[in-house]
Parts: sequence; C-alpha cells; structure tokens
Amino acid sequence: MASVKSPTRHRWDQFRLRTLLFVMLLSAISFGWIASERAERRREQKVVAWVSEKGGAVVFAHHGWFDRWVGGTVQTVDFSGRRIMISGNPPVVDLSPLAGLKNLATLNLRTTLVSDLSPLAELETLRSLDLSSTEVTDLSPLAELERLEVLYLYGAPVSEEQVRTLQESLPHLRIYGLPRLPIDEPVF
Repeated sequence: MASVKSPTRHRWDQFRLRTLLFVMLLSAISFGWIASERAERRREQKVVAWVSEKGGAVVFAHHGWFDRWVGGTVQTVDFSGRRIMISGNPPVVDLSPLAGLKNLATLNLRTTLVSDLSPLAELETLRSLDLSSTEVTDLSPLAELERLEVLYLYGAPVSEEQVRTLQESLPHLRIYGLPRLPIDEPVF
C-alpha cells in the first residue's frame, strides 16, 4: 500500500518556506539599504577631506543610532574667509565637490572667490546660503532649490534683475544684503 501524506504537514512546509523567503527578501532589502547609506557616507568623507584641505569646517548631523553607527550626514559646510591662501590652503573657487552632499542644509561661502553656483543646483535640501562678498553674479542655479529659505548677498556683485528673478522663482526666500532693493532686513 502507498502511504498518503498528511495535508496539514504539506501546508506547514509551504508556510515555513514562504516565511523563509519573505525573511530573506526583507534581509536583502535591509542590507542593500545599509550598503547604499554606507556608500553615501564614504562619498561624503571624500568631500569632507576636500573641505578640510581648503581650510573649511564641517558640521555633521546625527539622527538616531543608525547615524551614530555609520557616521552622521554632512549638514553644514563653512568656507567663510577663504579668499586668500592661509597655511598653504588654496582659496575656494570650484564648488563641484559639494554637488554630492545630498543632505547639506547650510553653506557659508562668505568672502570666497566662488563665482559659479551651478554645482549647487542639485542640493535639494539646502536651506541657508551665504554668498556675502563673493564673486557671484548669476543666481539662476538657485532657482530650483525650493527648500532654500535664507540667502545672504552682502557685498556680492549681483544685479537687481538677478535678485528679482530669484524672488519670483522662490517667493518664500528671504534675501538679505542688498539695501537698494525693497528686501526685508533680518530681525535680530
């Protein structure tokens, strides 16, 4: 006589296999995400090294245990005062290394020799930008930065037309530093 398998035993095996496949899928997704975050942090570390080489400062944001484990994301880059060579550090002119900082919120370029803002066009999380006393004349790369809230232009050779065009593109943007324009002054 042939033996007949119990249907409940067969369903239990399928359930266990299905569960195993589901757990493996979740593990693969989790490890893939962790690997991509770590790769992002490695890219950021290259930019941090470049910023340090130029004499700038970096502030990291740590949100929770994961950021403490893989390293925080770069939140602020400060190049203020990098117009001249100090301690062998060349002045900041090219911003293309900053284009990869996806979580950058604050960028201080005050008194640098920066003139081209096109590398900043992809920094969607940028909220504050200081271009005081820079060589910037074209603000059009900033027009798509919808999260940009504050822009400082004290002493920058930017035309009134450039400022008006940017204000039309980003009506919520507060621009400080051009006294000849009807722009709100900061409240301290």
